[in-house]
Amino acid sequence: MVLPDRLHCVIELLPGDSDFALWQRRFWEHLIRDERDFAAHMDYLHFNPVKHGYVSRVADWPYSTFHRLAVAGIYPRDWAGSAAADGLDCPD
Repeated sequence: MVLPDRLHCVIELLPGDSDFALWQRRFWEHLIRDERDFAAHMDYLHFNPVKHGYVSRVADWPYSTFHRLAVAGIYPRDWAGSAAADGLDCPD
């Protein structure tokens, strides 16, 4: 997820590889514990453009893995931010 003032990413390391370093001010790391934790972090990073007011729908942010995951069927294309998904049923 690329935003104007930040970058969010999930990196999978090779088994047994824990010798890595990132040099970015305010870097925050988190070890993914299980599938639920992974899903929660993916949801968080995909929702960030909406949270920060760049778009009103997740699908409107072009710099995201959300689009690839929606095509793969992992996320509905209207996840988190469409009128239909939010129960608004109003025309765009």
